Amino acid sequence: MSFPLVSNISDFFLSLGWLTIAVSGYLLIAVVAVLDKYLLHSRISKPAIYAFYVSIFSLFALAFIPFGFSFPAAKVAVWAIASGFFFIYGLLALYRAVQENEVSRVAPLVGTIIPLVSVVYAFFFLGERLGLLGVAAVLILAAGGFLVSFDLPIKNLKLFKGFKYSVLAGVSQAISLGLLKEVFNNTDFINGFVWNRLGFFLAGLSLLLFPVFRKQIKKSFNQKGTSGSRVASTGALFTLNKVLAGVGSFLIVMAISRGSVSAVNAAGSIQFVFVLIFVSVLSVWHHHIYREKLAFSDWMQKFLAVMFIGVGLWMLSLAGPNVLYLAS
Repeated sequence: MSFPLVSNISDFFLSLGWLTIAVSGYLLIAVVAVLDKYLLHSRISKPAIYAFYVSIFSLFALAFIPFGFSFPAAKVAVWAIASGFFFIYGLLALYRAVQENEVSRVAPLVGTIIPLVSVVYAFFFLGERLGLLGVAAVLILAAGGFLVSFDLPIKNLKLFKGFKYSVLAGVSQAISLGLLKEVFNNTDFINGFVWNRLGFFLAGLSLLLFPVFRKQIKKSFNQKGTSGSRVASTGALFTLNKVLAGVGSFLIVMAISRGSVSAVNAAGSIQFVFVLIFVSVLSVWHHHIYREKLAFSDWMQKFLAVMFIGVGLWMLSLAGPNVLYLAS
């Protein structure tokens, strides 16, 4: 049986470069991050509940089964499922951090950690060797993420609220994406994507093994005292957000399948620019949720961060992996 529409969409994305695909995905993920902050602040108070429903939504990936699902080698399936576990528990930490602090501070720190950890992971486990241009690009992007995350000058070494959860989220998601690249090195894109999403689902179910999370999740099924319209609007917004997250994740996973995991993760710094733009606008009307600073010095620091990120992305776009990476 042939599926012309799916084939045409697939051909369109395959015709694009990995960087274009990645940036498109990160734009959608930036929208998702901003909506996550709203939902966690006003609608869904427990990060575990949010992560659980995200894992349930991952079952929509089963719709891809007719387009290339098969049973790979056992180790490939284990890598894919383990990647799903690291990702969901990374999301749990990310949601906790976003709930505790500004999304425009948390997201850049997480995104700065991911490429740095990815470079180390890719060096030891994937055989990727950064060339001079690659090292420079990653360091410049990391510097941009640092400038967005921290207020200058740094007057003391006190860490901001949610810092440890941000670090945990970044490390977990970097490992998840590294494992996923290993999966794509051993099976095709659709098959790896489906198995990875099965890992998402199993990770969500594993949250029920923890009494505190199980109690929170079970309580979410009982919406007594909440108006039907509020429940419906929350459900609709959550569904829209997860659809956007699914498409964005799909694009990032596709970029990883086509390029270097270190380079794709480094390109994620562009997400901070999108988040900064969105929350700066929204903070004018929803300051109680986004609490974004709008002082001139803050704008100048963030503008400098955007410049760093722009230069880093430009360097990534100069040439393919043969320039960014040395042969292993």
